[in-house]
Amino acid sequence: MSNVLHSVTTEGLCAAQTSAPNVPQGILPSTDWAQGIGLLCFAAGYMSAGERPLTHNQLCDFVKQAAVGLSPIEGEAASGFSTVRSIALPVFRRLQRDGHASRVLLLQTLLHLVAWKSASQYARQQAQRLLWMGGILGEGGESGLLALDKALREEAVGEKSLPALLIFTSFLAHFPAGPVFID
Repeated sequence: MSNVLHSVTTEGLCAAQTSAPNVPQGILPSTDWAQGIGLLCFAAGYMSAGERPLTHNQLCDFVKQAAVGLSPIEGEAASGFSTVRSIALPVFRRLQRDGHASRVLLLQTLLHLVAWKSASQYARQQAQRLLWMGGILGEGGESGLLALDKALREEAVGEKSLPALLIFTSFLAHFPAGPVFID
């Protein structure tokens, strides 16, 4: 987890400012993000070729249906990206609608993911405390996030799935929500 925050706050922000592509080092050993984004791209291509509307709900539902019976597909992709759809995308879209910078979108969304999905109870509690104070948008929010990052590094809290969720969120945010249920 601490590597996650550090990667996003330093490497990710530097890359975002220079428009250079960058994958946080904390997720390079993980294949979850590659599998998930690959399935989302496959779904987008397949649906586009069939002239079906591309919405984030339909993309996620397509991936969930495609994952049935494929044993290596698990986690977020197999659930139809339920964490992304229920936690991350609503936060990301609200901040985007309110005109916040990409940096704020990513950091505040990551903070919500830590607060509700971290495997560490300590990380969840501290992230929730920071959110109660406004998160990155609150007074002293950025310094609070950096202090949380430092504390999590000292506690040796690590989490490789959260950056992947942020990647999926950023990708899916490019599509309208669309209907929740497909007839």
